Amino acid sequence: KTPRKRCSRANLPRWFTLGRRVGVSHPAKLCALACGFVSASTSRVWTARFSQEPADQSVVRGQRVILSCVVFNYSGIVQWTKDGLALGIGEDLRAWPRYRVLRVQELGQYNLEILSADLSDDSLYECQAPDAALRSRRAKLTVLIPPDNPVIDGGPEVLLNAGESYNLSCVSRGAKPPSVVEWLKDGLPVEGAASTT
Repeated sequence: KTPRKRCSRANLPRWFTLGRRVGVSHPAKLCALACGFVSASTSRVWTARFSQEPADQSVVRGQRVILSCVVFNYSGIVQWTKDGLALGIGEDLRAWPRYRVLRVQELGQYNLEILSADLSDDSLYECQAPDAALRSRRAKLTVLIPPDNPVIDGGPEVLLNAGESYNLSCVSRGAKPPSVVEWLKDGLPVEGAASTT
């Protein structure tokens, strides 16, 4: 009588032992497949797919950005595009000194790191796995710029005669999106003040 074969972690290939970490949903069946208990006709084919895709983000200028990309069951080249143009091949982003691909091959992770985000980084980004004809969703990175301190034209002190009219102007520059300026008098909002951007 042929002794029954046992499926143990010791004789499993590395792709199975990492299975849970990359999103395998049926480890028992995968164990049987790895040990040869399941025939090719009944085994499940694990095709390449994204398990994480980049998401829209808003960051303040100067902050670090991480755009996620994890490709399950894929061993080819992964590249990032910015507004439809490739940043480089694989991890070679030498034309973009503030950009870096954070690769963890056994997890299929190819995150894009952007150091010290600037207005030039305000774009659409996409992760691609060309060998499997995969493209992620396009993620919009929005870079925000805090406004300069508001300045009152003619201030900080304006002297008027009783009954005299005067238009006060307050300006705050450099913001993205444009800042909203509110007038206060003795700590309370002033009604009827006009605002332009």
